[in-house]
Amino acid sequence: FFYRNLVASFSLKDLLHEAYILVKHCRFTYSDVKEMSRSERAVFIKFLSKELEERDRASKQHTSRR
Repeated sequence: FFYRNLVASFSLKDLLHEAYILVKHCRFTYSDVKEMSRSERAVFIKFLSKELEERDRASKQHTSRR
């Protein structure tokens, strides 16, 4: 009972958005993403987020030096 409720609470839209991000930006195949657990997807999205923040910070530092 609990597992069904937990799985039902995951929005299909959210799952598809995660898949889109991982396929487009992390270059996973859709098959790879489908085989990942929710926690695995979350970890890779977190890695991507940190990488993008670091790039943004570096870009701002570079711009401020001019």
